[in-house]
Amino acid sequence: MSSKRAAIIELYKQGQGVNNIARLLKMHKQSVIRAVSRFKELGTLEDRPRSGRPPDVRVQKAKKAIKAKLRRNPKRSMRMLAKEGEISNRTVRSLLNDELRKQSLKL
Repeated sequence: MSSKRAAIIELYKQGQGVNNIARLLKMHKQSVIRAVSRFKELGTLEDRPRSGRPPDVRVQKAKKAIKAKLRRNPKRSMRMLAKEGEISNRTVRSLLNDELRKQSLKL
């Protein structure tokens, strides 16, 4: 999407109108208006920061501890990591799969 945003802003800077930009890029007029207003407001093509719940501090600490333990012994099972870290098996599994992008061979 950022390449389309860049094209929109470039055409807008060249003096093209919103309707003309939408026609040239085969986009909806409202999408062009939104991209131009975002650029005027923020001065950048990047997305706004996402709102949402911040990560839990305990999960961050657990992630660091799991990384360190896996560095020392990469063949540790998820159950063993959960037991040593005093966290649930599900938390370890989600950290390994989602955060660390690693998988344990032992379940």
